Order: sequence, then C-alpha cells, then structure tokens
Amino acid sequence: MWSKKLILLFVIQLFSCNNQIHDFEKFDILTKVLENSKVQNYLHKELPSRDTLFIIKNKFTNFDVNNYKELKIIKKKDYKGKNYISIEKFQQKKDSTILILYYKIENIEIQSLLIKEKNDWIIEKIKIIEF
Repeated sequence: MWSKKLILLFVIQLFSCNNQIHDFEKFDILTKVLENSKVQNYLHKELPSRDTLFIIKNKFTNFDVNNYKELKIIKKKDYKGKNYISIEKFQQKKDSTILILYYKIENIEIQSLLIKEKNDWIIEKIKIIEF
C-alpha cells in the first residue's frame, strides 16, 4: 500500500516540476520578445506612464512575474487606464514557439517565432503590424 502511495507521490512531483520548467520557459520567451529592439521602439519605457507593463491574465499566463517590478499580471476587468499587453497566441512545440501579442496603447500586433538552440530561445522572426 505504501509503495503505491510513494509511486503516486513521485509521479505528482515529477509532473509538477515539469510544469514549473514549462512555465519558466514561457516567461523566458515572453521577456525575450519584449526585450527585442523592434518591440522596445513601441513600449516607450522612458515615459512615466509606461514604466510598468501589465499582462492581461488568460490561459497563456500561468507563469509568475512577482519578482519583476516592470511586469505585472492583471485580470481583464482591471485593465482600464493601464499600459497593458495581451497574449493572443502562445503555441509552443518542442523546439519552436509562436507568440502573438497585442499592445493596445500603440494598437500593434507583435508576431514572433522563436527557435530553441542549445537550451536557449532565439528569436527567428519578429513582425510588428500597425493597425
């Protein structure tokens, strides 16, 4: 009986660690895109009203940003008047990721393709569409 419980506990621990790694990768991918020079041209972080970028909470935002003062996650109902971005698509495969963001204040869509090379995510392509 105890051996079954131990095995179950081990499996739960294994899967929860894998999810944490996956969430860390999601956050790493997001920050790489946001730090890209093309994207930075639109963020205008030098403006006091844009010093914090809020991310609308949705099914793609299951990572933690509590340790970052310039990045916060908010609920959709709390976005009014805030400098926010929404994650429209986050399609992650083993070695590639498509990330699409919408930045309301500049009315742009940021489309990005990232490739995993040697355990690091590299931006392969980034396109900014102005509406």
